[in-house]
This record gives sequence, structure tokens and C-alpha cells, in this order.
Amino acid sequence: MKLFILLLSFLSNPALAQVAAPAKEGGEMALSVYTGPLLPNNIDGVTEIQSSWGARLAKVGEWVDFYEVGFLISNSEGVEIFDYYFSAKKEVNTEGFLTQIYGGVDYFTYDSNAGTSDNVFGIHVGTAFLVHISEKILFRTDMKYNIGPGNMLFIGFGLETRF
Repeated sequence: MKLFILLLSFLSNPALAQVAAPAKEGGEMALSVYTGPLLPNNIDGVTEIQSSWGARLAKVGEWVDFYEVGFLISNSEGVEIFDYYFSAKKEVNTEGFLTQIYGGVDYFTYDSNAGTSDNVFGIHVGTAFLVHISEKILFRTDMKYNIGPGNMLFIGFGLETRF
């Protein structure tokens, strides 16, 4: 329920009288799905590389290029990891592809096969490279480093559509 309220507040326009931010290449919003390995380090009960998948929704921002909310889910090797996150990101068009740098906050919940479980907040930084497949669809690859719980590196691949 809290995630639903967060998404609603994220998508609502805070003041109709404000001047809209300029549209980014391809549209004012982006939706993407992705998959890839999650490499955990220093997390109690988590010792193996985790397969994961997730989705994200981004909206053109006023102070940064995009604000983004998303989730990442992993359920492998007897470990369940859920990562809900909010990011602010900058995008640059470079030689026919898009480069993004981003950072933000995370809320993690995990249960391990060793009986360890926790709910913690963390932070992340990352970079992404996007290549146009068509005018509105892009191939996206990410590398995101998380701190808390322990350290995690996510290397993801997916598709993004802009509208």
C-alpha cells in the first residue's frame, strides 16, 4: 500500500501553475523492465550470486533530468531480496547513445536460508547506457552499486520505452 501511495504522489503534478520541464529525448516518462545478476558482499547468509529482475518508472524532473522509482526482486539460492528505490538521474546524449548517471536511496528487505532477515535503508550510485532500437524503445544496460545491507553490485540489461 505504501508503494502504491508513493507511486501516486510521484506521478501527480504538484502544482498545475508551474512551467513544465522540457521533454527529454523520446518523451516525458519512461518505463523499463530488466534482469541481471546481483553480486552481494558482506550480507549475513547471502554468499552466492543472485539472479534478479525488476522494473522502473521515470518522470522528467525539474532539478534533474529524471526522477525514478523502481524495484528489484531476487529469489534464488534460498535467499529472497527485495529492493525498492528512488533515484535522481542526469542524462547526456553522446555519439548516438544516451549515458545516465544516477544516485538515490533504497529500502531493502531480505531473508536468507541461514535464518537471517532484515529490513534496512541504503543508498546507491550507478550508470546506464541506452541505445535506440526504435524511436520510443531503447536497450538499456546498468551498473548499480548499493551500500546497505552490506554491499551489492547489480549488472542489468533490459528494455525501456518512453512516452
